[in-house]
Amino acid sequence: MNKTILVTGGGGEIGFSIIQYFYKKNYNVIIVGLMRSKSIKQIKKTIGSKQSLVFNVELNNKKNIQKIIKKSLKKFRSIDILVNCAGIQFVSPIEKYPEKIWRKMLDINLTVPFLMIKEILPLMRKNKFGRIINIASTHGLISSINKSAYTASKHGLVGLTKGVALETAKENITCNSICPGFALTNLIQDQINFIADRPGHDYRYAIDASRIQKELNWTPMHSFEEGLQKTILWYLENEEWWRALLLKTKLDLRQGTLQ
Repeated sequence: MNKTILVTGGGGEIGFSIIQYFYKKNYNVIIVGLMRSKSIKQIKKTIGSKQSLVFNVELNNKKNIQKIIKKSLKKFRSIDILVNCAGIQFVSPIEKYPEKIWRKMLDINLTVPFLMIKEILPLMRKNKFGRIINIASTHGLISSINKSAYTASKHGLVGLTKGVALETAKENITCNSICPGFALTNLIQDQINFIADRPGHDYRYAIDASRIQKELNWTPMHSFEEGLQKTILWYLENEEWWRALLLKTKLDLRQGTLQ
């Protein structure tokens, strides 16, 4: 039986690249999250309906997540791999940061992965197999100016990953986070446009993507996608090696801590 992978934010550039990669490897794919009509058309054009499900819904709603799981199990019978990739971004000094956007960012970037794991983990335990991958960003490890909410949410996601990894350490279930650097996605381009449009900034930097990529040494999107896809695949296929390393160097089950 083919394994089934569910990717939140599957309609975005990074999420859809993950979907395409595993679809070509004959996985069943479940694409969830709010999507633009252009993204939905692209998905339908490139991904066969027999091997896929698409849910264009808000994920910060527990009932929506439960409906997604119910319909997915009806078609595929299991959800073997969960990739939490959905995320939003907003750049602003903290004293001017809108509280509404702060709450929304924590909701999408941190609470949604929590809800997805909470609902799907019991299914993985029932099937005695599961892989959870949280796409955390380099801001899960460091910070940047004017990105307080994003940094807080991604640090929280790394912390959530460690907590779930501890709770599943003795089972055939793993939970890992990946913290990739910058790639020129729509999310990043929106930030560039926002910053460049402010007084004292040169808007030409916002529209000259190749110049930005060269000067800031950003990863070309195709290389970024390939690296991320292969990292996820490595986590899926090297569970025994990863678990041995985890137990040897990071995990103390007696103390229940993970560094």
